[in-house]
Amino acid sequence: MTLAISVLCAAWLSVLTVTLVAAVRQISALQLAIQQRDSRGFNVDDDGPVLGSHLPDFVRELLVTKLPDESAVAILLIMSSTCGQCREVIEAFDRLVLPRRQTTIALIAGDGDLAAEIADLAATKFDHAIYGGTAQDFASLLHVSSSPFGILVSADTVLAKSYIRGVGDISNLGTLSNQPVELIS
Repeated sequence: MTLAISVLCAAWLSVLTVTLVAAVRQISALQLAIQQRDSRGFNVDDDGPVLGSHLPDFVRELLVTKLPDESAVAILLIMSSTCGQCREVIEAFDRLVLPRRQTTIALIAGDGDLAAEIADLAATKFDHAIYGGTAQDFASLLHVSSSPFGILVSADTVLAKSYIRGVGDISNLGTLSNQPVELIS
């Protein structure tokens, strides 16, 4: 009889331990959810350059060499060599999704063989692909903290910006080139 009571107590103790562990885990998950809800996280309004602002000189100088003329617009796609979603967007992209002919420039942050491989792939899909230090400088100068990120620019001005979750987002960004933008001095 004592053995049966010992086994029964051990079983109940095991059940209570599992329940306690599960409750602690749920409490931790709830605390994390509350923290995430309270923090702003990534927000397109805060990420990237301010709409209507002038581009940094370094960016303008590069655009002068890549755009066919001063009235042209370009879509800058800031990506990371270690971003799986960036690679998927590159692979799925087809220039025909753009509503009109716009220069597409992929800026691949990262160094080494992986960045070179992603840039080679991007060069087959976009008009220009740049990787390494220059691309990282672009991301920093344009205040982009999350990739993939797209910025529609003229030779001097930020016209639109968006997180890129798929090829449709690039197309949508391209359609915004006809929208008026309030310039910031």
